[in-house]
Amino acid sequence: QAALARNPLKEELVIVRKLLGQQQKIFEGNNEAAIKAVGNYYRSNGGQNIDVVEQAVWVAVCRTVFNLDEFIMRE
Repeated sequence: QAALARNPLKEELVIVRKLLGQQQKIFEGNNEAAIKAVGNYYRSNGGQNIDVVEQAVWVAVCRTVFNLDEFIMRE
């Protein structure tokens, strides 16, 4: 909502929820990839008190939203 300055469509929510689930499966099976996705945030915390899989999932979802034409080209 904040990124696109509008409420998501129902179809968009379905897609994002599916993406969340897919990313969850990917990162749960590959902790190293999750750490790489989170990057400096993980290292600066020393990995303490952070669910690296959850953070990586949200990094992937946010990157997807931030790469939408609608986010980049506000009209």
